Amino acid sequence: MIRTFLVAGARTMSIFQFHIEDGTFEHAVEQLELPNLEAARLYAASLSQTLIAEGAGRFARGEAWQMHVTDELGCTCCSLKFAAVPTQEQSSHSYSAMAAKAFSDPRFVR
Repeated sequence: MIRTFLVAGARTMSIFQFHIEDGTFEHAVEQLELPNLEAARLYAASLSQTLIAEGAGRFARGEAWQMHVTDELGCTCCSLKFAAVPTQEQSSHSYSAMAAKAFSDPRFVR
């Protein structure tokens, strides 16, 4: 579903679409009439923040996704790419926690 927002009386505004690509498919999320590309970039950052907050569990699992901003001709103006990537410290901590749990499990202790 595309939500469209138009500012009444604006003559020099351009229409921008915000598309989400999550590896499975790409779909348009919103369409806005904005004054320029900088405004579209700022809105894309704000919209991304909202989408991350709404899909926090999915983002935490490390699923990558992208947002593409296109103009009224369908040309891509900018793309934002997102992925939760564990740091080396987080990876070793997770491994240590799993190892400690396994070693404390009576089925594995001899």
